[in-house]
Amino acid sequence: MKIRSLVFVAVAAGLWAAAPSEAATVRSHAAANVAPAMEVDDDTIAARVADQLEGVLGEDADAVEVEVVNGVVSLSGMVESEPARRRVHDAIWTVAGVRGLRIDRLYASTYFKRDRY
Repeated sequence: MKIRSLVFVAVAAGLWAAAPSEAATVRSHAAANVAPAMEVDDDTIAARVADQLEGVLGEDADAVEVEVVNGVVSLSGMVESEPARRRVHDAIWTVAGVRGLRIDRLYASTYFKRDRY
């Protein structure tokens, strides 16, 4: 009986819950330094992503293909290095409306030369 009373007091005080609250499981955009997801159409997101790629990669942005489906951005192609790949990753998350990012087909190569593509 004593244990049941302690559980009741903890639940009533809000110190214990059977399942985590939605607020606790949702990653905060402010904490992750990410723009919050908004209702933005895929074509607009793709255009903004292309602008970000050009800003990060310059003329080498042409070697990266962008596809957006329901706010999830998929990038494929080649960049010059792993640090460039990380810069692309970070830049894309700042685009308003991006809900997800797939860069598993974006490869970094030390042998990358724009003239080859």
